[in-house]
Amino acid sequence: MAHEGPEFLPRLTAAFVELGTRDVLETREFADACVTVLPIFNYLGSVFLIARNEFSSKRDSIAAVAHRLPMLYDIVEEGKANNTVTVKNSPGRNLHRLMNSILFISLIFQNLANGQAMKEAVAESYERSLAPMHTWVVRAGIKTGMMALPTREDFLRALGETESSALTHMQAFVQATERVVQEIARLYQGVTMPRSDFTFSWWQ
Repeated sequence: MAHEGPEFLPRLTAAFVELGTRDVLETREFADACVTVLPIFNYLGSVFLIARNEFSSKRDSIAAVAHRLPMLYDIVEEGKANNTVTVKNSPGRNLHRLMNSILFISLIFQNLANGQAMKEAVAESYERSLAPMHTWVVRAGIKTGMMALPTREDFLRALGETESSALTHMQAFVQATERVVQEIARLYQGVTMPRSDFTFSWWQ
């Protein structure tokens, strides 16, 4: 397992703290902040490698429309207007998936900050964020894959953090992302999002 280095969590936290101070969430700034999330998936075991790829491609799709839809509000409103907000790979649906993935990471950090072991922290976070978006087949596959999660100690070591240094950054990230997630979720009021239909053929 490669080491991301001691600059990773500070960089991640700073990006979302800055984003969380905005009165209006800009598409380009949000897409840039999402780049700092990507390395986390490398440390959650092979079961989440597909999540990293999905997150990256969805982030790229949001960045691609930033010149035309400069605010996240614009992305969702366009999706509602042309009935694509729930369509797979549309900017509106992709933004919703990114929001849930950011919530997933935030909940992991919150659980770790509260002293949970790694497997418990990830499992609980998954149930509260991504599981509602997945079919039972996907949920079963991910739960099985969680057996390969690193220990809490190995996870922090890979990030280049100690318990005390990680706690500071994780708590700041959780606080910042709470507002960001709430603001994005508010844009989807009245919208029922379908479940994801990806499979685990990539394991083959």
